[in-house]
Amino acid sequence: MNKLYIDCSTGIAGDMLTSALLDLLDNEQQQNFLKITNNLLANAKTTYRRICKFDMDGSTIDVIVDKNQEEFSEDVHEKKLSSLKVTQNSLDEIQPNQIIKNFDISKESKKRIIDIFDLLMDTESFVHHTPKKHDIHFNKIGSIDALIDITNICLLLEILDIETIVASSVNTGYGQVKYNQKVFSVPAPATKKILEDIPNFHSDIYGELCTPTGVAVLKQITSEYMNWNSSKNNIKKIGIGFGQKKFNRPTFVKCILY
Repeated sequence: MNKLYIDCSTGIAGDMLTSALLDLLDNEQQQNFLKITNNLLANAKTTYRRICKFDMDGSTIDVIVDKNQEEFSEDVHEKKLSSLKVTQNSLDEIQPNQIIKNFDISKESKKRIIDIFDLLMDTESFVHHTPKKHDIHFNKIGSIDALIDITNICLLLEILDIETIVASSVNTGYGQVKYNQKVFSVPAPATKKILEDIPNFHSDIYGELCTPTGVAVLKQITSEYMNWNSSKNNIKKIGIGFGQKKFNRPTFVKCILY
């Protein structure tokens, strides 16, 4: 059994955490993971690649979803668009929990995925004053991407045989972000709600550094928040995961296996 420390000092998002966890696997494990996840949903694929940003080596993923429409989030000051790919086919008929239950994965991973996704949907329902149902607002900002990110993270935690997870405080970023032509302060309402019990701060990096999916995952899997003490822990491996947004300095999730 392994222990995991998640460094969120420059933010956290589902794709960043997925990438960092993938970076901890060897080549054979990575290929086995991709084979499993890419057989779960016929119209969704995860691809993985190594990259270098700001002289730092790490990993990133791309989630490719068949779609008829894309929605966008936009950091208002920087005018950087980040594509959130959404399947628009029969959204009213989607029942995520039933989809998850049909996945060919362990019962433990299924339960963890459902718990995280339910937290996300409960929060979206609360902040938008809408009765809880899985085909509301959240579909429009990436529910399929979120389901894939959450599933990928839970599968990777199982492959890595993680027993204990601790994390740093979360850097939220600051400023304003636009979703579907509406402008919100950073952190956005759903993110802010989930962050209520999580230590967080913002540095001088302008923009949205953490997402509802990222903090929902963190809240469900983390047992404690603390600063990393290298003198007390024997590091086995470090994984670096980059997201899709571009900033004028490195933003990433660092995962430390110990």
